Amino acid sequence: MASSRDVGSRSLEALVDEGLVRGLGVSNCSTAQVEGLLRVAKHKPLVNEVELHPLLAQRKMVGVLFRQGVACVAYAPLGGHYQDQAEALGHPVVLDIAKRNDRTPAQVLLRYNMQRGVPVIPKASSPPHLAENIAHAFDWRLTNADKAALDALDCGRRFIAALPGHEWGDAEEGGVAKPSLVLKQQ
Repeated sequence: MASSRDVGSRSLEALVDEGLVRGLGVSNCSTAQVEGLLRVAKHKPLVNEVELHPLLAQRKMVGVLFRQGVACVAYAPLGGHYQDQAEALGHPVVLDIAKRNDRTPAQVLLRYNMQRGVPVIPKASSPPHLAENIAHAFDWRLTNADKAALDALDCGRRFIAALPGHEWGDAEEGGVAKPSLVLKQQ
């Protein structure tokens, strides 16, 4: 007997077959979950929308899925809901990079994902804030030292809680295992 998930997936794939939608995407899936879907899907997902910012970079997921033709799209690229954003936007490393580059902390966090090929979906409290966030988005780059400093902030900090019944997948599950993990098992 087919599960409701299988029926839903087939229904969505039928929309692609009928030309009613161009492609499908998923949200909040781990690398292993997307890889499992890729093994059985008639139409592979084009995107996986996940929480991404320097405190939760999920570099392995971004790289593995990119190589498999699935783009990661960053929601909460400024570090979560408005009450949580101060943790990322106000981080001393972010503030220092913003000051040295004559940018806002929000522009630094958005550029971080954009520079690694990840589209961003920023929220803003007002149209002027949104305009400020995306101003000069493409006319500057983080230096390698700035990028490394932001990469070093990765501590697996999630700001968006999982919905009831959903577990965040293991960040190291899926893709090729890290050599350090393989050697540790021997």
